Amino acid sequence: MTIETVSYVRTGGISRALVTRVVGAAARALRVPENRTIAVVLAGDERMKTLHAKYSGEATVTDVLSFPAHESHGAKWPRRGEDEVALGELVLCVPQIVRQARTHKVTIREEATRMLVHGLLHLLGHDHGKKSQADKMYALQEKIVYTISKS
Repeated sequence: MTIETVSYVRTGGISRALVTRVVGAAARALRVPENRTIAVVLAGDERMKTLHAKYSGEATVTDVLSFPAHESHGAKWPRRGEDEVALGELVLCVPQIVRQARTHKVTIREEATRMLVHGLLHLLGHDHGKKSQADKMYALQEKIVYTISKS
């Protein structure tokens, strides 16, 4: 799997190495084919607020947005070769993740891991719109977060 990370803000402890390790481990746990590419953007509050308003109609900051390649919203997804297939893009709001880590009394690393896994699950079609979906998605998310934290 190819993982591209772009940062538009101070990373607040969310390194490119962490992103690569977490997304790679989660992708393996979810049996994502090796020929997939994913872009991860580390953004600040204003960029996230703008994206959230544009794509979800909510002018608020959120922790992670997922943009599946098959729903490209006009984006040009990276393709390195005929054998590679873009999975999509995750946008993480670094300041929001830092705030959530403090609120939940967990490390920034753990909260970033949780949001990366959450976003990847959305790219793969998981949703939490209904309680039954949410229960299933969050259980899978926490299982993967736990596995990654122990590796």
